[in-house]
Amino acid sequence: MSDKLNENAEFDENKNALGENSETLDPPQPKLEENDNWEFDGVAHTLDDTLIENDEFEILIPKKESVSETRERPVAVKPAEEKKAPAPKTDNKNSTKFLLMAIFIVIVAGILTFFGIRYYTLPNTEEVLNPGNVAATIGDTDITIGMYNYYYNNIVNYYKQQASYGYVELDTTQSFKNQKTTDADGKEITWEKRFQNETIDQLKRLVAYYESAEKDGIELTDEQNKMIKEDIETIKTSAEKDGTPVEDYIKVNFGDYCGLNTVKKMEKMSYVAQTYLRKATIEMVPDDERVQKYYDEHKEDYQQVEMCYLVMQYDENNKADQIKKAKKYASEIKNEKQLKKLIPVVCKDLIDAYVEQGTYGDADAVAEQISSSSTMTVTKSNPNQLPQAIIDFLFDENNKKGACRTVADDDYKAVFIVLKNSDIGVHDEQVYSVRHILIMPESDQADDDDNTETAEPTKEQWNAAMEKANKILTEYNSGKRSEYEFAKLAEKYSGDTASLSTGGSNYGGLYANTPLGQMVKEFEGWATDKNRAYGDVEIIKSQFGYHIMYFISNGPAYLSECKMAVQVEMEDEFVDSIKVKTHKGAMKKTTVAKPDTANDGNAANSAAEAAIQQQAAEATTAAASEETTASDAESATDLQEDATEIVLD
Repeated sequence: MSDKLNENAEFDENKNALGENSETLDPPQPKLEENDNWEFDGVAHTLDDTLIENDEFEILIPKKESVSETRERPVAVKPAEEKKAPAPKTDNKNSTKFLLMAIFIVIVAGILTFFGIRYYTLPNTEEVLNPGNVAATIGDTDITIGMYNYYYNNIVNYYKQQASYGYVELDTTQSFKNQKTTDADGKEITWEKRFQNETIDQLKRLVAYYESAEKDGIELTDEQNKMIKEDIETIKTSAEKDGTPVEDYIKVNFGDYCGLNTVKKMEKMSYVAQTYLRKATIEMVPDDERVQKYYDEHKEDYQQVEMCYLVMQYDENNKADQIKKAKKYASEIKNEKQLKKLIPVVCKDLIDAYVEQGTYGDADAVAEQISSSSTMTVTKSNPNQLPQAIIDFLFDENNKKGACRTVADDDYKAVFIVLKNSDIGVHDEQVYSVRHILIMPESDQADDDDNTETAEPTKEQWNAAMEKANKILTEYNSGKRSEYEFAKLAEKYSGDTASLSTGGSNYGGLYANTPLGQMVKEFEGWATDKNRAYGDVEIIKSQFGYHIMYFISNGPAYLSECKMAVQVEMEDEFVDSIKVKTHKGAMKKTTVAKPDTANDGNAANSAAEAAIQQQAAEATTAAASEETTASDAESATDLQEDATEIVLD
């Protein structure tokens, strides 16, 4: 269930810590452990560009003032008349200030001389947190250029893929800085800026949970450490099969300045953050008052209508004729039965096409399939990509149940015959949320030929299962007795893999917002009991075994949906509380997406392939000119822009 990252690269022993063959003295690099218990020494966190105001640092060096004094030539005086000159006045405050500044300048100069300006300004793939390699600081965590590029490339490739499917309006062959889109608030921005913003948002979310996990004492498990090691070995193997040095393989597939240490670091942060996220999601429970307030403020979003519809395709030649026919059919429809009766006539072209393909069998089978899928419930907040004209018709209170209209849409190249099959209401179907730990009795395999059957459990096997369930319940009762602790026990003991992280998208034995009729009667009966209170725990028996039940909630679906929406709000508030600062000098070296180029007159076969080809070209260019010719003046400018932590009064 957990998201894994990809893999890393080894570094050329003939190269210095900056990845270059250099005769100059480079600073000592931190020793990287290579054993199986790898652990990242530095504290590195994800960063974003959203809260930057003065991401600069200025050293105020007092200017020398050329003071030329005109003195008269000395005149001989009598020794007896010699007088002492008055002591000059001193400003102790200014003297101390200039002395401290002089000391600071000497220290900075000494550091730069000893380590070299390049150490502070050049990125690296080893995750060394020198100023030139830190693109942003999120919370207390430094985000390196390699980490930023990894997330940035993932986001760009995602949108390129979406564009290839036609889900977003994005021309991948044109400059992204000239194409407009909108951000989460509906504000118009360029696609280039959207890529940057979403990269920062993802890193910000990662850091928010990672830092909280560290404060909570969460560490990598042995299994997670094992998976990270396996991922690194997979990268090395893939690079070897590809005939590419591992550092080049990582650069092409994950981004510039990504290395093996980058992958290790990101995987560690991801696993630790994910562990904390599970806990936070369970414990971040809104109170009933906030849920009700949210519903009152968003009531229209939870309105829904049931509709039935049929579709008639058209082209430029028969558009008018198809619309005319659709209107005639709509005038004859008063209820769902009458609409479905017209399917063989209205949908004849579609039925013939499916019959020819052999998808559903004969015409009757195809008509039955169309009939079963022609009814749907539409929520105002989730219109399922239906034309807006249909949504407007359905949610107009003047249109009562049984009203039938036609809606022509050129984007779909179709005319819809839409029947309003219910009045406007809310999704009040009863649902429930519980966790459970299933202990199944161990059964002997039946004595048959194909060995696929199992014998009915014996009484002794049922008793053993009951005993095990009681021991687990005792273990739970002797601990903190929280929902999170119950979830951890479910992950450890439950036989129902569908409700665990190992078998699906759930965690900790969870069945959330479950409608009636989905589970066995013993399970459902316990979960829907109106006398239940949050945190109730009990063992029940069903045909599958013993269920250690944990009650969360039951009630109408719309309130459960509101609760989930409020939880999302709470999570966003938590993430938004994290401060973000970007570092201009290092950010200049991060990846900026380039448009895809034609290949023999054709675009790349896929967005992902195009992105990898683009990265490979950029990597080759960068390798040839990786700032090896940068002047000291340019390096000093980058150092000024990056050293944001030093402040002089």
